[in-house]
This record gives sequence, C-alpha cells and structure tokens, in this order.
Amino acid sequence: MTQGQDNRLVNQRQLAEIFGVTRETIRKWADLGMPTRGGERKARLYLPSEVIKWREERAERAAIESVAITDIEEAKRRKLAAEAALAELELAKARDEVAEIELMGAEVGKAFARCRARLLGIGAAVVPRLQLAVDGVEMKRIVDDEVHLALGELSNGALELASGADEADQEDDLPADGGDAGAASRPDAE
Repeated sequence: MTQGQDNRLVNQRQLAEIFGVTRETIRKWADLGMPTRGGERKARLYLPSEVIKWREERAERAAIESVAITDIEEAKRRKLAAEAALAELELAKARDEVAEIELMGAEVGKAFARCRARLLGIGAAVVPRLQLAVDGVEMKRIVDDEVHLALGELSNGALELASGADEADQEDDLPADGGDAGAASRPDAE
C-alpha cells in the first residue's frame, strides 16, 4: 500500500483482496473486534492501516499469551518432576538405600585414617618378628600380613553406617602407639 492510500476507506471485498483472504475471513475479523468504519455489517468500510495495526497487536498478544501458557505448563511439569524425585528419595531413605554425603565422607575419612595409622605402625609391629625370622620368605610373609591387615581397615566392615557402631568402639581397635593391636593373638608373635 502506498502512502496516499493510507487514509482511503475500502469495502469488504477490497480489504479481502489487500490481505489475500476471503470475505468470510474479513467478516470473522470484524466479529473479533477489527476496527470498522461506517454503517451496517454489509456496508462497513475499513481503513487498511487500522486493520494492519489491529492484526499486529492481536498477533503480539497471542504470542505473549502463548509464551506465558508455555512457561506455566513447563513450571507445572518441572514441579511435578521435582515432587516425584523427592518422593522417590524419601522412599529410598525409608528403605535405607541412601546415605547422606556428609556421613559417608566422615566414615570414609575414618576408614582411611585407621588404614593410615595401621600402615604407619607396620615398622614397629614387624621389627621384633623380623629379627626372629629365619629367611627372606618368612620376612616377606610377616610384612605382607601387616600390609593386608592395614588394607583390611578399608574393606572389612570399616564403613559401619547402619550398624550403629560407636566411634569410640572403632578407635579402640588400634593401640595408642599405632602399633600392632593383633600381635599377641597371632601364633608367630612373641
């Protein structure tokens, strides 16, 4: 449309041609609130620039509403998913299938600390027995036994999350000097 045609009123047929739609579509637009000029339904006239503005505003409103509806639906979907995940977590907690990260970290830290203490105490634990060993094979067995005991701190029930084991009970397993707590109970110990 040229600048000179902006203020020229058109009838229904002409407006339909301008927009490339049917006359029925123009009637529906008028029923939806498209601005009109003039008299009765059949004699209505239209200012194309007003119709263009009305259609742009209507498209803008529809786009905004569509986005809002999508956002609301997405928020509802995410809320339902979060509620389902929380319910599953609560069920897993009730079944003792999960543990808190802080508790796990503390228990793993204690197990490593016991293993470290046992490894640091190997020297004091094996020196007296190594002096009595008759050959290198027996010396290796003595050292290997102590290393295996130390590593057992990591694998033999060191993580007692659900058993209710007291922290002090677990620390009583190690001698105060970091030495060999089980030396007296082994047949080769003197």
